[in-house]
Amino acid sequence: MGFPETTSAVVSGLTPGDLYDFKVSASNFNGEGPQSAMALRTHSCLPPSGVRAPVRVAGTSSASTTTLSWEEPEATGGCPITGYALFRSDPDLSDPVDGLEVWVEVNSDSDTNIRDKPQLFEATVTNYPGGSTGKVFKYVLEAYNAVGGTRGTSTSYLLATTPSAPPSAPGVVESMTSST
Repeated sequence: MGFPETTSAVVSGLTPGDLYDFKVSASNFNGEGPQSAMALRTHSCLPPSGVRAPVRVAGTSSASTTTLSWEEPEATGGCPITGYALFRSDPDLSDPVDGLEVWVEVNSDSDTNIRDKPQLFEATVTNYPGGSTGKVFKYVLEAYNAVGGTRGTSTSYLLATTPSAPPSAPGVVESMTSST
C-alpha cells in the first residue's frame, strides 16, 4: 500500500477578516487517526491595496523637516489596517544612471512613532542628511494588515527653505493708465 500524495487543500467560503485554525489528520482502511495540534492559524484576507502617495502639508523655514499626510488604503484586504511605514529616497545613494533608488525609513528603522499605529495619518520627517537643502526627495507609504504590507506610489518634493523677506517695501505708483 502506497502513501497518499495529498499534502495541501483549498478551503473556500471563508469570511474576510475572520481568524481560522486548521488541524490535520490521516486516515487509512482502519479509519481516521488523531488530529494534530493546531497546524495553521491564518486570517482570510489579502494584503492592503490602493495605497496612495503621501502629501506634503508643511515644512519648516530652515528646510529641516517635512510633514506628510496620507489616507487609509482604498482596500484593506479584508482585515483591519495594523499600521504604516513611511520611506524617503536617499538622493546621495541612489543611482541616477540606472534609475535605482535607495529607500530609507523616515526618522529611524521601524519608526515606533509611525509603525503599529493604524489611526495615524500624518508624520513629520526629520532625518535628512546634511546638505539636503535643494535636493528632491521621493516619499512612499507602506500599509500593513495581519497578512502583509503593500507599498504605494511615490511622490516627490524639493527640500527648500522659505524665501526671505523682500529687501524693501513696494514703491508708490506715480501714474496709472488704462493698460498699466
